[in-house]
Amino acid sequence: MATIFIKSAVIVCAILSTLTYAEPAEIWVDSYTPAAVMTTKSAVADKDAILYYSKETPVITLEPLVDSKDTLQARSYRAQRSAMLGNPLKAGVKRSVLATETVEKLNSYLDWETLKDGSHIAALSILSPRAAGSRFIFNVETLHPRAELRFHDHVNDEIFTVSGEEIINIVFTNRQEDFDADIGNDFYVGPYLNGEQATLEIFLPKEVAVSEVQLSLPYLSHIFIAPNQLEQLNKRYGDQSCMKNAICDASMTAISDSVAKILFTDINGDSHICTGTLLNDTQNSQIPYLLTANHCINTKQKASTLQTFWFYNAESCVSSTVVSDYKQLAKGADLLFNHVSTDTALLRLSEAAPIGTTYAGWTTDQARTSEVYVFHHPDGRSKKMVMGQTDSSYANCQATGGTSFSCNKLDSDDAGYLTVKYSSSATADGSSGAGLFVLRNSPSQSSGLLGASRPYYIAGQLYGGNTSCDAGSGNDFYGRFDLAFKAGLATWLVKDIPAPPTVVKPPPLMSKNGIFRFYNTNLNTHFFTSSEAERDNVINKYASFIYEGEAFYAYPAAGVPLSPVYRFYHKVLGSHFYTISKGEKEHVEKAYPDYIYEGIGWYAAPVAVSGSTPLYRFYNNKTGTHFYTVTAEEKDNIIMKYPSYIYEGIAYYVWKEK
Repeated sequence: MATIFIKSAVIVCAILSTLTYAEPAEIWVDSYTPAAVMTTKSAVADKDAILYYSKETPVITLEPLVDSKDTLQARSYRAQRSAMLGNPLKAGVKRSVLATETVEKLNSYLDWETLKDGSHIAALSILSPRAAGSRFIFNVETLHPRAELRFHDHVNDEIFTVSGEEIINIVFTNRQEDFDADIGNDFYVGPYLNGEQATLEIFLPKEVAVSEVQLSLPYLSHIFIAPNQLEQLNKRYGDQSCMKNAICDASMTAISDSVAKILFTDINGDSHICTGTLLNDTQNSQIPYLLTANHCINTKQKASTLQTFWFYNAESCVSSTVVSDYKQLAKGADLLFNHVSTDTALLRLSEAAPIGTTYAGWTTDQARTSEVYVFHHPDGRSKKMVMGQTDSSYANCQATGGTSFSCNKLDSDDAGYLTVKYSSSATADGSSGAGLFVLRNSPSQSSGLLGASRPYYIAGQLYGGNTSCDAGSGNDFYGRFDLAFKAGLATWLVKDIPAPPTVVKPPPLMSKNGIFRFYNTNLNTHFFTSSEAERDNVINKYASFIYEGEAFYAYPAAGVPLSPVYRFYHKVLGSHFYTISKGEKEHVEKAYPDYIYEGIGWYAAPVAVSGSTPLYRFYNNKTGTHFYTVTAEEKDNIIMKYPSYIYEGIAYYVWKEK
């Protein structure tokens, strides 16, 4: 038994869903490189955008950190190679910004300018000395959905624009995950911005009052290891002689183009780096699923801060300089599935993948004694590649405290990990989550979209290990894709099984029920029910309730990936409240005795699934009640015309058709 280390963050997770299968033959899904991608509003930096603020932008200069950038870099790097193996690649630390820690303090710096069309704009810069970059961390008290936050990267002269509605949705989702958390409930983490100084610009259309934006900026994540500075860091502190640039093998470019470096910020304001792989599904749908390690991304909060770096390659096979034309996505992701036993996390990016990326193929084959390739970002550097072979036996890995773990060789089919020994190169911190590509033994049975006549498929993702250039030997361990597939990955990746159907698919969900909507003219509130009997009773007995028809459709019973929607009745207001968040349900039961829990109203999806549509949630601060609508037009109309209705975010996902 060997004691080894996790190559990124601490493991904290719960299984989100379980799917039962009959024992199937293995599935092989080929990769897919689309000629074009679906269009979607993006937070990719706009180099042509300009800031409209014409006044002098106030600049807040923080005190220099006690530790210099070199000291922080050295400490972070050496911690990874010390006896305390398994520390994550910590690229940034939280800094307090006392000057803007409250709404009142931030407002004192915002000198609003009125533009010719009646819109308003204000700006603020923060300089954190010796920072390689930064991420602003906001506490959102009130934010109008039509507001815009624009983030200016002074080094690259780029601007990231995020709408108020997008920020509200992120904050709402994170709050539902841990409703009683003492910190981070209403935090929004902005995109990564290069350099010591970063600028925020807040834009409000003319119909939005300045008073409708109540933000504070209590922290920033001070990045002391820039994504493009890690090569120099490793030259000072580590042996990288065995690391081979991914671009050295042109035949593997398609595989390499499915892999990204990922940066995320945790609830404490610290930033970390891992590796992720874009996955295909069985219909080439171009949905941007990203596979990584559960010990990297195990909460919705972390997923919401995700920033991905694509085509992050060296300039040449022998170069240590990163190309300048890599692509970034900065709008985060949804956490769809995670599985502790195989250290698996599946995300869905909030933006389309960049043009030219490959959606990697995958397999449910057990992948023992297979030739493998791994593409990864060791220490966050330019993309590297490593070759090796899986062992004939599986391994069972257990955490042993901190970020260390140990693994035992195990012949049981239930063991969660593949053991890999490399024939060249190694992995390092920042490689966590990298996909394990295995060679299919019978290429003639595949279309061979990857590696020409040698097709490779994802069979797992990196948990950790004890390989390094210094050691020259050791093993790495990869969570088994086939087990994660049975545990719930199939819910997202299997849209259709091509003939012949070699796998027993989960049974289809039951028919959806209509959710009926009433308007209470006495209370100016709405009531929703899935019960036809209750609908008829209300129509027959309560004249003040105006029946408005079927608002949307949902399911009457549990199923994957559905969650219950809990129904409450307020005994004083006479209104109803509905939530899909178990944490919010428990918080209401504990903190608000006037709300009487009535049971499960229906079942819906906590994240977007095929065919679903968002259900938007509002809070009426005049009546103290909530309103829900599935119609984007009605949502926008309420935002424009009814200021007492505060947009809270996407409650969950339902269906417009039965």
